[in-house]
Amino acid sequence: KDDFVTAMKYINDAIKIVDDYIYYYLQKAFILKRQGKFKESLEELNKTEKNVSNENSDLYNDRALVYKAMGETDKAIEDFEKAIEIYPTHDRAYGNIADIYMEKNEYEKAIEYFTKQIDIYAHPYYYISRGICSGNLEDVESEKNDYTTSIEMFPDYGYAYNNLGIIYYDEENYEEAIEQFKIAIEKDSGIISSHRYMGKCYE
Repeated sequence: KDDFVTAMKYINDAIKIVDDYIYYYLQKAFILKRQGKFKESLEELNKTEKNVSNENSDLYNDRALVYKAMGETDKAIEDFEKAIEIYPTHDRAYGNIADIYMEKNEYEKAIEYFTKQIDIYAHPYYYISRGICSGNLEDVESEKNDYTTSIEMFPDYGYAYNNLGIIYYDEENYEEAIEQFKIAIEKDSGIISSHRYMGKCYE
């Protein structure tokens, strides 16, 4: 694991055999990114765009992730949008844009993109992300609905119960909060906030 030299050797060997398969080049860029070599990764992706293909959505999604890691969020969003233009049902690209807006505290924009992502692929984690954004906008009803939907889809994911518990705690509905925190801890004992809030409910 994490033997990047060996990984790169085998990718380069594969390219010598088939030099027009774009995913070999994307893997090469990914290996560089994993090592924190963002400039080299970006250079590899730019060469791939020029010499192999400029019509692959994963190329732009991957390059956007490098830009994001470098803190160049505007360029990242631009490339995520290119990925979506090529492949309109690229749910990860929508989610990646939403994550950027969420990190910028632009929650309305984040919700817009999480909603587009959910319309393509209704994963329970996406509902939790959108619910967190709604909570930051003090739209508690939408927040609750998203956590509840997440639980209905995937009952074993503890964070949805944890987040519901925090809502009930803030509403001073301690009995219901405790119930949610108990379930969260049962599902995942490593959720620290569930333990902390459980204690606060008894103060």
